[in-house]
Amino acid sequence: MRDLPGRFVGVGLSLSNEAPAAVTLAQGVQADELGYDEVSIPESRLHRSTTSVAAAILARTQRVTVRVGVANPVTRHPLLLALEAATLADIGPGRVRFI
Repeated sequence: MRDLPGRFVGVGLSLSNEAPAAVTLAQGVQADELGYDEVSIPESRLHRSTTSVAAAILARTQRVTVRVGVANPVTRHPLLLALEAATLADIGPGRVRFI
């Protein structure tokens, strides 16, 4: 649900992305099943790739929006981030947010 452009209004789940990818994926799938509006995946202390986990969640869910909450622009060139965002948008049309 959105009430203003760029402003999220709904129920979201923020994951640490430090557990094994299978655990984070299972949590994202469960959030979709429980009716959460958004799942946030950060690139936390360089434990897991945020875009790989986001892609897996998008591929296994139907409705939840996946937000890439933190992506390091020092270790990931802005062009690479744009390419990753475009790929995620292909996997989950209308369900991706980069912040």
